[in-house]
Amino acid sequence: MSDTVSVEVTDADYKALKSAVSAIKSMVSTFGGTDSELFEELVTLKALKKRIKAAQAAAN
Repeated sequence: MSDTVSVEVTDADYKALKSAVSAIKSMVSTFGGTDSELFEELVTLKALKKRIKAAQAAAN
């Protein structure tokens, strides 16, 4: 069972998320992509980024 929580995300929040995804990508590539914990964080953040982008598009 999953819970749904609605939050307001500002453009600054979205930009910070994009920066975090980029930083994790950089760290994963630096470590040769073998750090599974970083990879899992990246996948989770990328999914969140897509959901935020879709919600922003739907709101406009």
